Formats: sequence, structure tokens, C-alpha cells
Amino acid sequence: MNPALPFPFLGRFCTRTLARVLVCMACLGGSWGVGAVDHNDVQKLLRQAKDKEALALVETALATKPRDPQMRFWKGMLLDRQGQRDTALLIYRDLVQEYPELPEPHNNLGVILAAKGDVEGAKAAFEMAIRTNPSYAIAHENLGDVLMQLARQSYLQALSLEPKLGSASRKLEQLQPAMKLLQGQP
Repeated sequence: MNPALPFPFLGRFCTRTLARVLVCMACLGGSWGVGAVDHNDVQKLLRQAKDKEALALVETALATKPRDPQMRFWKGMLLDRQGQRDTALLIYRDLVQEYPELPEPHNNLGVILAAKGDVEGAKAAFEMAIRTNPSYAIAHENLGDVLMQLARQSYLQALSLEPKLGSASRKLEQLQPAMKLLQGQP
């Protein structure tokens, strides 16, 4: 049984003609959804840890829709994973300028800034991610990590100014186990 067509007498003709038009569109690079990259396809590759394939798909999508924020975000993430941190940083900076309401680019910008040693810049980025989405747990955790680094720096500065400052020394000692966790040590 076949589905009903609005004009049954044109059914076979319309089906063949439509098929030819769609094939021509695909060959000529036209877009009526034919050959378009779907976000789900990229997500599937990311879940499978197929980063090179995902990046190729993202690049294809950006060739036709260069302003797509999700594709740009994924490009930044994938480039960062490949060690192209400076390029990823530029992508995230652009995204937070153009889409300040999106928390994820702020968070990833903060991660890169922290890795580069810009703890204050990272703090500001994480705070912005939290402002845009107060329930963004990862940004809260990242902010906590940065605040620990800032606390450590402040305690060390206090001790360099006054080496016998016992309270700063005790706080620094208490912070050490958490700092080891932050650095990936058991």
C-alpha cells in the first residue's frame, strides 16, 4: 500500500521529477537540507571519540553556516583537544563576544586561560558562565579551582612579606591536599 498523493494522476511523474531535482541539487551543491551536516551527527562522533571525523564534519558545516555557534563551539573544543589551544582561545573569545548569554564558551575560555596561567581572566570567565547559568555545576567547580589557586598565591605572598605569619602558613598547609587533587595527584 502506498501513501496517498494530493494529485494521484501525477504521482509517478512528480516522484520521478522530484527525485531528479533533488539529485541535481545535491550535485550542484544546492541546499534544501540535502547534504547538510546535522548536529546529531557531530554529537555521535564526539561520543565515539572520533575527533578527526567530527572536526571534518564541523568544518563542512561551517563552510555553509559560518556563524553557527554550536559548530564553532565544537570546533574550539576539538582544536583544544588537538593541542591548538591558541586557535581555540580565539574561537571562544569570539563566541563570548557574539553570544554572551551562552555559558559554555565562557567556561571553556576560562579553562584555557587558567591553563595559560591567566588565573584572573579565568576567574572572570567562570563568573560570567555562572551569571548566565547559575546552575552550571562545572563552571562552579572550575571557579572553585581558580579560587584555590588565588588563595595559594595570596598565602604565599603574605608569607613572603611576613615569613612568621603562622595563620597564613597553616592555611597554606591545609590547602595542599586540595591543590594536589587539582593537579591530578592522589
